[in-house]
Amino acid sequence: MSLRVPVDLDRRLEKLAAEEHTSKSALLLQGGGVGTATARTPTGDQRGFGFRDESRR
Repeated sequence: MSLRVPVDLDRRLEKLAAEEHTSKSALLLQGGGVGTATARTPTGDQRGFGFRDESRR
């Protein structure tokens, strides 16, 4: 998979990766893992009836 990020973000990732002695890819995977772990998912009746969580707008 290829991912294009804005130049400014790429520079910040490059700097952080050097400081943490890791790769930019590892940082992006870590961030993606955190984001998916904390994302709310529909439960119970919400799934069955297709309700949307309006608070996430």
